[in-house]
Amino acid sequence: MNPYQSLLSLPHPVSGKHPPMPIANRAAQFAPFAALTGFEEAVEETARTTEQRPDPTDEQLEKIDAVLRRIAEISFSHPAVRIERFVPDPQKSGGKIVSLTGAVRKVDPMQGQLVFVDGSAVPFSEILAIELQ
Repeated sequence: MNPYQSLLSLPHPVSGKHPPMPIANRAAQFAPFAALTGFEEAVEETARTTEQRPDPTDEQLEKIDAVLRRIAEISFSHPAVRIERFVPDPQKSGGKIVSLTGAVRKVDPMQGQLVFVDGSAVPFSEILAIELQ
């Protein structure tokens, strides 16, 4: 016979001094230990993909230049444009291609950027394609 057999039939002991711990707190005792803080974020960042910047041809660059000149001539009327631009990634090499539509306030050759009515600006170097709407 097992020497502890008689103990199995006894009721569970309850302390008179301490109230029972809530189940939610008891479960927290068994939560996994995060020994490497930031590890998950580092893995996600490594797995995130970026695109390489496409090199526009000379014809594409000439077309972009011609459209920018035309926009500069009519910027007083705030023409609507659609732009495809390459936005460099701040944390790794490469970036992503983004489409943008908006009304142009001015072409700023001194700063090398296209300024929109809403205050945002796109550097000329990021423009891959542009067309008047």
